[in-house]
Amino acid sequence: MLFGVAALYGVSGRVLAGNANRAACVLHDMSYILTICEEYACDNETDGGLTVPTYAVIIPTLNEARNVTALAERLEKVLEHLDWEAVFVDDGSTDGTVDELRSLALRTPRVRFLRRVGRRGLASACVDGMMSTAAEYLAVMDADLQHDENLLPAMFDALASGEANLAVGSRYLEEGGTGAWDKKRVGLSKLATWVAGKSMKVRCSDPMSGFFALHRDIIDAVAEKVQSRGFKILFDILTQPEQSLAVREFPYVFRERAAGRTKLSCSVMADFARLLLTRILSRCFIRKRGR
Repeated sequence: MLFGVAALYGVSGRVLAGNANRAACVLHDMSYILTICEEYACDNETDGGLTVPTYAVIIPTLNEARNVTALAERLEKVLEHLDWEAVFVDDGSTDGTVDELRSLALRTPRVRFLRRVGRRGLASACVDGMMSTAAEYLAVMDADLQHDENLLPAMFDALASGEANLAVGSRYLEEGGTGAWDKKRVGLSKLATWVAGKSMKVRCSDPMSGFFALHRDIIDAVAEKVQSRGFKILFDILTQPEQSLAVREFPYVFRERAAGRTKLSCSVMADFARLLLTRILSRCFIRKRGR
């Protein structure tokens, strides 16, 4: 249709030189055709065929075959009034997760998945997922059903309204909680949170949270700087220099895992320790240089 408009424009140019009345008629026809083009574009935006989603939920997966379908169904319910998509990013699952994701994508237009080959790491999976969508507002959550998906509409609203550019699901606000964690795990988590707070310029009660949402401008600015092997991508984002962050926190209670196994391991904790040390030394260097 646009080629037709261009051709008609060429005709109108030739006619203008010869006959003003005929030129006026052609221009009137052009106006009519452009109006039809606009209506056609609008129709395609509303029927879901060409619409770019405003919101995206990025979900890294590794052996979560028994959870991904349940999570997609929950997202359908809580985000039914929003223009959204879910992007699952798989890191070489061996339990049939990819088959489940392929089945989901075939029957659910809002679901996409990336199957990464030769790449591993939670942080890089999140970044790859965020870079694969054109959505303006991006959320990150686990596939194991431990994060409260009911908070997503409020988190997205805080971003869209301009109240914040980073929304964080926190276990350590007054109405939040760590669920069934034992005292040792709670103690280690709170200690890590306290130490992490010493290297941040902004206040956040749960910088180790894996449940957050942000404006895409933030990740576009820091994507190349995020440590690909990192497990705590939110902390990495919070401690990037020269970031202007407005944080809004939302309390939630961490749920018990429904199925599958936790990915927390000694190597994961070692990666976080390296990231934490890097950020603390970096901040000390910046303070020293600024004196």
